[in-house]
Amino acid sequence: MKNLIFIGFTIVLTAIWSCEEHPPFTINMDNDSGEEDTTTTTEITPIYNDSTFIGTVVAAQEKVILLEDFTGVQCVNCPAGHEVVSELLSVHSGRIASVAVHAGFLSDPIPNYSTQNMVIPQGQALYDMLEVPAVPAAAIDRILFEGESYLAIVNANRWGGKVAEQLLKTTPVNLYIHKNYTAATRQLDVYLQVRYTETQTTENRLHLFLLEDNIIEAQENAENGTTEVIPDYNHQHVLRKVVTPVEGQAITAPDKQAGRVYVKKFSFQIPDNVNPDNASVLAFVQEKNGTSQAILQSGTLKVVE
Repeated sequence: MKNLIFIGFTIVLTAIWSCEEHPPFTINMDNDSGEEDTTTTTEITPIYNDSTFIGTVVAAQEKVILLEDFTGVQCVNCPAGHEVVSELLSVHSGRIASVAVHAGFLSDPIPNYSTQNMVIPQGQALYDMLEVPAVPAAAIDRILFEGESYLAIVNANRWGGKVAEQLLKTTPVNLYIHKNYTAATRQLDVYLQVRYTETQTTENRLHLFLLEDNIIEAQENAENGTTEVIPDYNHQHVLRKVVTPVEGQAITAPDKQAGRVYVKKFSFQIPDNVNPDNASVLAFVQEKNGTSQAILQSGTLKVVE
């Protein structure tokens, strides 16, 4: 039986390229008898194309929550929402993957202040698909929590409690992100490995976003009863590109039994208006089961490390 622990791989080792891994990994090769040979553990640095196969059932990762922060530069209450998200990311370091989606009527550039529009069509489509009622609002693992009318919760005071609730849950799928970035062409290849630790019978979908930190842009703010424009506001986790369809890309493995591994490659160019040094990718696995849109696992990886 193969004992495979790495970020991107396939059964047949047809090619090996040099690139960055996250984190380092090893592979235990089988010997001719078909039994595990623990003496042949080898450090390798492979990248593979789309593949799926059955591997060893491994321990489940800790659950990483997806927090989708819907915001806008003309939303005077959104900076307070950003502070809540920042605090949650600090308190639960490594357990939350956050994206700021600029969408809705309060996301239009501020006349005479804004130098760019951070709204993208896919972000607006996401806003519409999740039926976001207003901004600021946060969808947490796309769960419709008891007592809430929308997936995106408007009251920022309730975000922390919902995050804590989700942190108690386990995930049936491990998600690993591997990438290769070519600075000369701005080409980014992303390899997502989905590894099931429990059997799943519902439809699952993959999502891949491109984010950017440290965008200095104008932002309206309300403080002490007055409204002001902060011309040099530092915007974090801004959605810059949706690589997959907004509704996600179906995981097309023959089954999703425990041990099933599914690897998918995505290639695209970093847009000219995005600084690769401040960019990261956000990936997540979603369940589609009737009305359920729950996120099973999430993860992020910087483009340049």
